[in-house]
Amino acid sequence: MPASISPAIDRNQAAFESAPQTQPLRTFVYLLALTALALAVHGYHLAVEDAAIYVPAIKQHLNPALYPFNAEFFLVQTRPMLFDELVAWSIKLTHLPFNWAIFLWHVLTVFAFLWATLRLARKCFADTAAQWSAVLMIAALLTMPISGTKLLLFDQYLHPRSISSVTIVLAAIDVLESRLWRAALWIAFTFLMHPLMAFLGAVWLVFLAWPSKKGLPANAAFIALPFARFFEPTSQGWREAMHSRVQYYLLQSWAWYMWLGAVAPPAILYAFSKLAGRTGNGVAARLCRRTALFGLFFLVGTIAMEMLGLVGLAPTQPMRSLHLVYYVMLLMAGGFLGQYVLRNRAWRWAALYLPLCVGLYIPERVLFAGGEHIEWPWTEPRNPWVQAFEWVRSNTPNDAIFALPPYAIDEPGAGFHGFRALAERSMLADRTKDAGLSVFSVQLADIWREQVHSTDGWEKFTATDFHRLRGKYNVTWVIVAGTHPATLDCPYKNGEVRVCRVP
Repeated sequence: MPASISPAIDRNQAAFESAPQTQPLRTFVYLLALTALALAVHGYHLAVEDAAIYVPAIKQHLNPALYPFNAEFFLVQTRPMLFDELVAWSIKLTHLPFNWAIFLWHVLTVFAFLWATLRLARKCFADTAAQWSAVLMIAALLTMPISGTKLLLFDQYLHPRSISSVTIVLAAIDVLESRLWRAALWIAFTFLMHPLMAFLGAVWLVFLAWPSKKGLPANAAFIALPFARFFEPTSQGWREAMHSRVQYYLLQSWAWYMWLGAVAPPAILYAFSKLAGRTGNGVAARLCRRTALFGLFFLVGTIAMEMLGLVGLAPTQPMRSLHLVYYVMLLMAGGFLGQYVLRNRAWRWAALYLPLCVGLYIPERVLFAGGEHIEWPWTEPRNPWVQAFEWVRSNTPNDAIFALPPYAIDEPGAGFHGFRALAERSMLADRTKDAGLSVFSVQLADIWREQVHSTDGWEKFTATDFHRLRGKYNVTWVIVAGTHPATLDCPYKNGEVRVCRVP
């Protein structure tokens, strides 16, 4: 055991051993109840946002005949991972219907995340109220946005980042217990699920494990910065795709409140480390202090990267390190509130957590208005765009190629649902998700640029314009908003969407 960790654990060992431990069955029931609470507050959606990338990859493993055109736009992200293979394998093994399998995977990851949070809370707090308050804080704020990163603490859908969050927390617990080899195994597994999250998690673990008597290697990463120029693509398509990702550019694009959201959490964690230190809680103090340094390390590094013009490193999204910073900050805030404020007063727990749950529930309902808050696997969709996508899946051939509005996933009423994931059909590149994927490949970025510019002026497209897309890309079908002026043969229509053949 490293000398720097051992005294902190020794000072608190008696307190932890004397603390009452909840029975395993009761713990399981509590975690199950909190999982249900998280689902009720934050909802569940099958194929929204980034799930529009991962769900097609899973479906292609189950049916290789899907997506004969433009599959590279999701494969460039999923090919380095084993996440989609793992989920597809589980579906083949269990023979569960696809929607049921994805839903159960999501519920399981939420439960596992709360269980891992409880384990970490028990490393940091001897008081039972503090432990469960920490878990409840995370459960209540699962979909809290992470400043400037377009991330949530935990997504409302199945994502490899969700599994990675669980394994990184388990690795951190092993580091705090000086079981470094087990932590290394967790991080190795995380690399198979989500390489970027694994990298950030591995750096965080280095900060947690580094001996206090040795200076942290805060300058080591900056040695690599000058070499980034050698890996910086010069493709016009790549640069255009990069400029669509405003979250990559702190100095150019971040508003003041985003900066506040990046700077305040390390400061809060530093204050928490002082509070924990005064009470002799060495483990919590170390976790807070080292996580604060971890957050500042990436903040300074990202600013330096941008000031030096090293945009070639921007797709690594170093500011997503805030995901772990926010997690520790919220866990510690919940723990200290439980220990010093809430204690065994039920009305205090209700006064704190009911408004938090309502405050997260309302934005979720507004964000996904027009659809279900929880997309149960046995229900029919109410969202008109999803209804159109499902009609496409049942009534068009596998090799059909579709053109959609360039910002289809953000169309009013679409509820951020991905066409490929639900319709199981190929489509021309869009300006939202596909733009973010194009930054990982210069060749793909040039394809993306050509395709998205072929749909410029979509709102005024006529049958002739759609026929041009058919001649160039073999587009055989289009999906347009119900108010689109083009006159086409549309075998499916509802109040918001039309599915039309290209003449």
